[in-house]
Amino acid sequence: MSSKNSQDAAAEFREYARGTLDVDHQTVHPWAGEIEDPLVRQFMAFAAEAYDPEYAADEYDDDEEVPTNFEDTDVAQEIRRKYGTETATEAFHRRDKTQLSFFSGLVNYDSDASGMGVISELMKMIKKEPVLILYIWGAMGNGKTDFALLLIQVFEAVYSEDSVKVASNIQSFERGDQYIDNYRDWQNWLEEGEVDDDYERILIIDEAAQALSGVGSDAQNSAEVGKKLKLARKYSGHVIFIGQDGKDVGPAIRSLTSYCVHKTAEKEATFYLDVKNRRGVEERLSLSEIPPTDYEYKTGDISSWGMLGEEEEYDEYMSEQEAEEWLEEEIEDYERELMGWLGWQSDLTRAEIAEHFDVSEKTVTRNKKRFEDEYAPDDRDEEPDEESVE
Repeated sequence: MSSKNSQDAAAEFREYARGTLDVDHQTVHPWAGEIEDPLVRQFMAFAAEAYDPEYAADEYDDDEEVPTNFEDTDVAQEIRRKYGTETATEAFHRRDKTQLSFFSGLVNYDSDASGMGVISELMKMIKKEPVLILYIWGAMGNGKTDFALLLIQVFEAVYSEDSVKVASNIQSFERGDQYIDNYRDWQNWLEEGEVDDDYERILIIDEAAQALSGVGSDAQNSAEVGKKLKLARKYSGHVIFIGQDGKDVGPAIRSLTSYCVHKTAEKEATFYLDVKNRRGVEERLSLSEIPPTDYEYKTGDISSWGMLGEEEEYDEYMSEQEAEEWLEEEIEDYERELMGWLGWQSDLTRAEIAEHFDVSEKTVTRNKKRFEDEYAPDDRDEEPDEESVE
């Protein structure tokens, strides 16, 4: 059997195990092929046979729906995610296309930025970016939230599930370690990273335009969140803003994102460096045949986002002019510090960093030296070039 046929067969078997094929029999459990550990497989099979919804009902509140099958329980889903992630990650590093094709369940796809190529491209992007800040926009029904949750799975594949903490304002998102629907709680959650810095922290803000449009009184809101993005970078705090039309999140935020992502269709997305007049600017990556997330959530959820915690109020707001002046200064500070971080902590050359920011290599050198005390590793072999810091 050819490699391509093997991949198609693996993907088709995944759909068979899920029960999505039009056949009148199903002789394997839905997790077949996901778990390599034989003891865990035996436990799952035993639990599936022994599971009784009537006995399980004692573990649920009166208003909770009791799963009719073991595979729908929280413990079964958690085991599948944990061991499935290990299997998929090992397959990715082995470049085992057959195994990866099984996980995607996609038959007859091109590997160039589609199907499992999507996962590969996203993993490369996450590994490259020290902190990923995204603004995702698109029409209703184009899969913006689904794509954001898929990114969580990619983060887990890169860093391991146990090393990723997730917060969101999506109430039905089962993976969320914390429900956060306001700026103040996000600030407190980020600052936990100062003493608990072994995690990648990811915040998803759905319906971000509710308080972050940058128009009128929202100008201060956008400016405040923009400031916090610097703290987020310090504590490995990735942020995903979800909007609607490309202009509903204020420029103070859009200007500080890593990428602006246009979800043009349910399975398609294009990454840009910026968005102006509701159009993407400087395309960087185009994805098609994007697989759905494995995480469950309710598409009808009404998400909210505010700036204040309980019993808080602002003493005063920035004027629109003050917000614009702050934004210009903040962007410059952000770019200087990011150049310094990349100079010390990444494998990028100074020429590559200079090209990315459209500055001279001398500017990169100056900013590397400026942030030497903050970002230079203790065991560094090289000293920065002797350049005066302006």
